Amino acid sequence: MKRGFTLVETLLAFGLLLVTAIFVFQMLPASILATRQAEVRVEAQRILNDNLEAYRSRNFDSLTPGRQQLAPVAGQLGVTFQPTVTVAKLEDADPDRALEVQVDVAWEFRSRECHLRGGTALWRVQH
Repeated sequence: MKRGFTLVETLLAFGLLLVTAIFVFQMLPASILATRQAEVRVEAQRILNDNLEAYRSRNFDSLTPGRQQLAPVAGQLGVTFQPTVTVAKLEDADPDRALEVQVDVAWEFRSRECHLRGGTALWRVQH
């Protein structure tokens, strides 16, 4: 008995390997793009959290209602983030005791406008 592969078996195995390789290589750019988008979003979340924490640490009396556009933040991958902070009266609460801080971080990635928003309520604590 002869052992080995026939030409048909070899071509079939090579074709299957080729189809698998093409499938994997087509997924690679999408995976890289998704990873970059996630990195940019994590950086935007960090900027949002940093700004919220900065406002939490401020003296309550120094907070005045209004909207303030902060300095742009240069990030990785050539992305520039534009944070905006809005301080407003908290609905159904005494404005002398409670305020709401909203942070909006805007950026452009691959010619698409992106936003991340978050906020918190700040209360005057009586000692």
